[in-house]
Amino acid sequence: MSQENVEIVLRGVAALNRGDPEAFNAVCDARIELHLVGAIGEPVTYAGRDGVFEFFRDMGESWAEWGFEVERTRDLDQHVLITGRQHGRGRASGIEVDSPRAAVLAVRDGAVTELRYFTEPADALKAVGLEE
Repeated sequence: MSQENVEIVLRGVAALNRGDPEAFNAVCDARIELHLVGAIGEPVTYAGRDGVFEFFRDMGESWAEWGFEVERTRDLDQHVLITGRQHGRGRASGIEVDSPRAAVLAVRDGAVTELRYFTEPADALKAVGLEE
């Protein structure tokens, strides 16, 4: 089951990178919670299928290009840890971003129920009780 969870998460990342909220929602539970980090480090939360559409809309308004390149996945039973690089180009500023990031995704009954995003990969490891 756990390899299946990794595959579900990777399908979600692929949908994110295509800018496809319908495909992203297809791998998520209807009550998905996205716990993200805003432009100045503030916590940002989106909830439910409508929240996913709002997230994609907000990202499209802020970023001319954006995505997440997965470098490593780690199966943690009912969670999947992904580490990689966030890349993008600001819509208004034109500034390019390429930074290490990580996320912990909870997967239950074949669907992502929660995504917690971290600007510091070490913080994601700590959140799941691991060290670098």
